[in-house]
Amino acid sequence: MQDKTQWMFVLAVAGLLTAPPGWAQDEAPEREERIDAAIEASKEQAREANEEAARKASEALEAATRLELDIRLIGPTSVKIAG
Repeated sequence: MQDKTQWMFVLAVAGLLTAPPGWAQDEAPEREERIDAAIEASKEQAREANEEAARKASEALEAATRLELDIRLIGPTSVKIAG
């Protein structure tokens, strides 16, 4: 009985090893397409995040520059007005 079990196991493994290579590659193109789509989506998200960060940085820089200019303009005129 044990000999039959061993032979059945050997035949099953041999059958799997000699299976046509197309069986394992049927889902490969679909999987590659999903991976490519995920990579493209990730790139798009990264691009949008970079654009948003650049926009916020430019707004912050503009606000800081405007405040500095306001302080420079108010400083001398307030002294003249007070005098």
